[in-house]
Amino acid sequence: MSGLQNDLLLKALQGTPVPRPPVWMMRQAGRFLPDYIKLRDKYSFFERCQTPELATEITVMPVDQVGVDAAIIFSDILVVPQAMGMEVQLVEKMGPLLPQPVKSAADLARFKEVFADPEDPGRGRIYGCPAGWACGTLNDNLLRALGLERDYSLFAPGSGAAQKAAILSAYKRKQNVVFYYWSPTPLVGAMDLVKLEMPPYDAEKHKCLTSPKCAKPEPSAYPDNPVFTAVNTKFSQEAPVLTEFLSKVSVPLPVMNETLAHMEETGDESGAVAKWFLKNKPESGPSGSPPTSPGACKARCNPRAFPAVVRSGWPGRTIGLDFFPLG
Repeated sequence: MSGLQNDLLLKALQGTPVPRPPVWMMRQAGRFLPDYIKLRDKYSFFERCQTPELATEITVMPVDQVGVDAAIIFSDILVVPQAMGMEVQLVEKMGPLLPQPVKSAADLARFKEVFADPEDPGRGRIYGCPAGWACGTLNDNLLRALGLERDYSLFAPGSGAAQKAAILSAYKRKQNVVFYYWSPTPLVGAMDLVKLEMPPYDAEKHKCLTSPKCAKPEPSAYPDNPVFTAVNTKFSQEAPVLTEFLSKVSVPLPVMNETLAHMEETGDESGAVAKWFLKNKPESGPSGSPPTSPGACKARCNPRAFPAVVRSGWPGRTIGLDFFPLG
């Protein structure tokens, strides 16, 4: 067997001096070749990607016919979701289509291999809440309500810190993971997550989910818990304009998560984070901006009360039960 005849690109990658810059062909650029068009008309896109002989022929085609120094192996990013067990279609004049994406918690039944339990590869793993927490009952019942108990194990970390560490570890290693968590929290704000859909909140169904004796659990979203901004009587009397402003502030949940993540990452005190928030998230406040300095208050408010804006909490909403997949 003869050795590699053209190693120009390899030498360039190694930093070795070469007589000229190497030329390589991306797989997309080879699509104009008549021989490729013949294969395209004969075989489907995924047949070309998944048949080694066809992929090899298409890959070396521009090398042999155009004379470039190297070529990219013929494949496509669409084979990745296929490898994860998802159906992928390539629709004419439309492009790629995922007819059954992971959108709801119930969809997890089709993807236990994607979220495989390292201790039991034949089952998927869902990281639940820490052992001994009340949400453990809800998680157990919800697993049954969604029909996932046959395909998934519910893993209960020993503590909140262990739960957070397990999720972050999987995320940083780019592993597929689905887990229970709540928000607003720094953890949710620090990661790019997809919240799986749940059926609308139903009070009776939720009551059963929280009971250890729930015989026939049915899925239900967790209720939203409103968060209120409160000021003392003296503040409201001395700073009516700021009190009015605080009564109208509404912070979207993603912004709240991002703010908490910023606070945890920087280690800043609440006052510094509040100033960061007012500077970087002005769209989250009500119409009309609050006074930005004690001097701007003048007759409208008591300047001495202004620092209370910096130290006030941000209203938001807490989502009790979220299943998040990572890929």
